[in-house]
Amino acid sequence: MKITVNSIELNLPDVCEPSPLPAGFPSGSASLSFQKEQTMAYILFIPMSIAHAMPRHALDTVIAKNREGLAENEGLVDAGEGKSDSGEDMVYVIEKRREADDTVTYLLYCHYFKEDQVIHIQGYFNAAAVEERETEVRKVMEKEGIPVEPWCHDPFDSSVSDGFLMNQSEQENFDGMFPYHPLTMCRAFRDYIAENN
Repeated sequence: MKITVNSIELNLPDVCEPSPLPAGFPSGSASLSFQKEQTMAYILFIPMSIAHAMPRHALDTVIAKNREGLAENEGLVDAGEGKSDSGEDMVYVIEKRREADDTVTYLLYCHYFKEDQVIHIQGYFNAAAVEERETEVRKVMEKEGIPVEPWCHDPFDSSVSDGFLMNQSEQENFDGMFPYHPLTMCRAFRDYIAENN
């Protein structure tokens, strides 16, 4: 499907459906949602000025600023930058958050740059149960003799010990084992934006 955000057209997965946009968002914003197997997703698309966007070619700064804003129930999973298929700059961060009901939400913050405009893409990917991934990956690692400790870690700074840290099972190389896990779906959505725009 296609949506237009402040005159910028984006190609999105067909599984997405229009969703009511909460009040208070800038003109030109849009929201979509989808449910696939155990994952429920809600994604906002918000026009943003370049002055307020995550800086390009400064990933260390992006990571540091993101980490400063994390609460005790949140953690950094991934961050990166690159170009879309059409050559547009993209910068993204993926966080995780433990909710009050003990479920886990993966949050995607992605800035898509086009000329003098930016689209802020903010996705929420949640599932009622995510423990299966941890259990199965631990079994695989132990069977193959891969060290499982430390199980939890910050992906960019081993000295970080606070917050809801990323665990070994959340590494991207395990996504193929769990195609409908919310983190897998979060990364797949990021990749779709890059590969189809």
